Amino acid sequence: MSGGLLDEITSRLRGEPAPRPEEAVLAHLSTLLNTRQGSSALDREYGLPDLIDITHDIPAGIAALQRMIVRAIQRYEPRLTHVLVRCAPPRSSIHADALSLSFEVSAQLVGGGALRFETKISSGGQVSIS
Repeated sequence: MSGGLLDEITSRLRGEPAPRPEEAVLAHLSTLLNTRQGSSALDREYGLPDLIDITHDIPAGIAALQRMIVRAIQRYEPRLTHVLVRCAPPRSSIHADALSLSFEVSAQLVGGGALRFETKISSGGQVSIS
């Protein structure tokens, strides 16, 4: 798992500075949202379900996908509270992938501060965070 305690310990043993909390959370969320449920040996519920079925049910599937993202973040990223996910229009219509979805995610860091980022889910189910 990326962005977790093991990564922090390894970095410190190498003499590297610890990542900022925001960077560690985003690294973990990238791993979480790109993992398909059932593929983790430790927790069969870790990650998101296969997104293919949801993409066939657009636009109704968008609300279901938003709920899945919120649930996954709330369950597996305890450093975040007040998680909100909303569907976002593509940033650029010139290069927009017609078969991708973008979501804006906002949350509060437990130690204080806000975190806001965009996730883009490609037609192949790959999730990128920016």
